[in-house]
Amino acid sequence: MNRIRIQPHTAFLIFALFFGLIFTFLLPVGAGNDEETHFARIYEISLNHPLPNSYLGRAGLPQSFYAVSYRQQKFLAPLTWQQFQNSLQYTVRDPQTVAYRTRATYSPLNYIVQAVLVRIFGWYLSLPIPILYYLLRLTYLLLYVLLAALAVRIIPIGKWLLAALALAPITLLQAATVSSDPITNGVSFLFIAWSLHLLICQPHFDRKITLTTFGLLLLLFSVKVNSIPLLLLLLLLSPRQFPSRKAFALFWAAAAVLMILVAGGWNLIAWQSDAVRRGLEGTSPLTVLLNSLKDPLGFIASLLAYSAQNLPKVLTGWIAAYGYDYWPVPSLVFVLYPLGLLGALAASHSDPRPPTRVRVGLLVLFALTFFGTFALRLILKQNMTTGVVSTHGRYYVAVFPLLLLGLTAWGRVLPLRRAHLPLAAAFLGAALSLYTVGMGLSYYTLCGPSRYTGEECLLPVYKNWAPSPDITLPLPPNTAVQQTFIVECPSVDQISVRAFNPQRDAAAGAFTAVLSDLTTGQTLVSQEIPFRSVPANGSFILQFPPLTQVNTHELALTLTHSGPFSGLQLAATPADDYRGTLTLDQQPQNTDLLFRYRCQASPTQ
Repeated sequence: MNRIRIQPHTAFLIFALFFGLIFTFLLPVGAGNDEETHFARIYEISLNHPLPNSYLGRAGLPQSFYAVSYRQQKFLAPLTWQQFQNSLQYTVRDPQTVAYRTRATYSPLNYIVQAVLVRIFGWYLSLPIPILYYLLRLTYLLLYVLLAALAVRIIPIGKWLLAALALAPITLLQAATVSSDPITNGVSFLFIAWSLHLLICQPHFDRKITLTTFGLLLLLFSVKVNSIPLLLLLLLLSPRQFPSRKAFALFWAAAAVLMILVAGGWNLIAWQSDAVRRGLEGTSPLTVLLNSLKDPLGFIASLLAYSAQNLPKVLTGWIAAYGYDYWPVPSLVFVLYPLGLLGALAASHSDPRPPTRVRVGLLVLFALTFFGTFALRLILKQNMTTGVVSTHGRYYVAVFPLLLLGLTAWGRVLPLRRAHLPLAAAFLGAALSLYTVGMGLSYYTLCGPSRYTGEECLLPVYKNWAPSPDITLPLPPNTAVQQTFIVECPSVDQISVRAFNPQRDAAAGAFTAVLSDLTTGQTLVSQEIPFRSVPANGSFILQFPPLTQVNTHELALTLTHSGPFSGLQLAATPADDYRGTLTLDQQPQNTDLLFRYRCQASPTQ
């Protein structure tokens, strides 16, 4: 009986569509990395304004976009069906707008299909914004799957390896979000695959091959700038593949002109918008570059230090992360996926060995693009006067295939040769399944991440937990500071309050912390806390036996003291965003304490 052999691109299609469709609908609206800003750009293009911020910069963004976005929550709580139903009332036809500038300044080619859909379904049919999110996510997922599957099909070596790379959890999650990443990653994979086809199979450059190559170059020059160096793979082309040396020279001349017009032209346009938000308005990209390179040796030293500092975050982020890193990924994913990748690499060992110059070229280009991406982030960081520069693993999705494909067919065959593919599929499937479970627990269940990390569940979960000595509230003598809050947990046994205590060594006496139930009128806990026990920069903790009857009750934490010491500063939020009230001597404050209570959630909660 003949064994059924599944083709690599078919296996990729099955995995990518199965998990990608789950991600499309499981991920909350606006929870994907930068989804909000990419959707804003699509909205702008749908109004016939292809230049970034040419419309948003003066008209703003409809308030409804903020109303439905997970990103706009100040505190991260489990989402409910009721919340989703309420979000369906919002459409793009909202007369209330907020000032907004999109950070998504990439070529309109990344958004044109989606802009047409927003025009039809958003403006003409007035579909709710959440439905538009899902519709746009589906289009990006299908485009990515099509591009990546085609790449797996045409690449002459490492088919299983490329399929595994294209199934990395973060890559597949980005494929199912509203972003330029699906197009960037799909085009990058396809360009790498086509380039290796040209270099290893060495077809003659006839009309079809030439048009296909220039079509891919046009796409490559239209995606994110850190993918453009993939063009250098074509430097390994042999002049013998062209009808004449003149044709070879014309090919490169045309490629250079195309790069200058498409990549250079658009990125100069995009820079004008980017420069405003980065505090570099009126500064040219060349000036920024020369400013960082005026001390070449110093820049190289800074680059190596910056790369080493961010390398662990890049490696984990290249494998898996949830949007904005709000929630932790199950740690086992970072074991299972590399094992699946190793199995796919081992399964590719029997592929035809590419020429040494191709393998060396892949490894050299990997080094250039890897450190080049770090260099790009570092240059921005050194020159920006406003904003923050982040370095995330997803920026390197188009880079790592160069390294692993360059290692294909090197070394000896690993043992258990027949088991390589089944093991790779099992590990990849397990990694994606666990990643999916973690996503569902994080976004939709109380204390979800605690169930797979084993860490304490501390509520509320602040989107931006940033205690600052510049945002505090004093605890004066003979004055009560009271913070009220609604308990959203079946059992509470601890409350921690963030504080700054710079005069700790000179502190004397104690203050009183009283926890009372405003719903029943009972005093639940009363403790004396010595001032010296409060860290100079940390939290003081009120610990007590579990309270199991306070779920949904309004509690009040009251702090008082009668002694002379008043150096304790209670950390506070920048604004009154929490669903509770902070009072100082019974006077409401336009802020809240930075506090958290420890929740013991039931398994079914």
